[in-house]
Amino acid sequence: MADKAVTTNWVSAEFFAGGYRISGMYDARHRLLGDIIYDKSVSLVLVNEVYISPIGRPAEIGTHYTNAACIKANLHFLLTLEEDDALRRDQRYGNYKLMQLVPVVITVPFFEITGAIRIIGRFELVPFLSLQTESYITLANVTARSAVHPDVSFHGGGAIVNRNQIISFGLNQQP
Repeated sequence: MADKAVTTNWVSAEFFAGGYRISGMYDARHRLLGDIIYDKSVSLVLVNEVYISPIGRPAEIGTHYTNAACIKANLHFLLTLEEDDALRRDQRYGNYKLMQLVPVVITVPFFEITGAIRIIGRFELVPFLSLQTESYITLANVTARSAVHPDVSFHGGGAIVNRNQIISFGLNQQP
């Protein structure tokens, strides 16, 4: 079976920050989107065919750019159509896909994000949030609902959430 990074050259992604949605195409021919986001030595993501719209009016295109750079530190989260497009290379192989999905709810500025994280064994909230050293959290099966415009929501197969933008993190399951 061919590696998806080789067969898929462009990844459609939506970046959310500061009340805006930045939609564009990421060139994944050389590096996966998940790898570039998680890489602490890279401060930005280059995106092509960029459309910017305010969160409250997602169908209204305010600006179009052929190329743009999204500054990773300022991103609240990003959505991809397919879960695989949000994964790092090490998450695409092995037992990652066989891990159990734990439903979570995360709030970031302007949004409430529901989705699931993949884990082995029992999920412990405090150790997960305090002991993990990664700057981002990958989610599957995501819905992001605007806190300011509750009738506006976005859906994706995968998401990468910036830990530094998290306001609250909760489990979305019965005890």
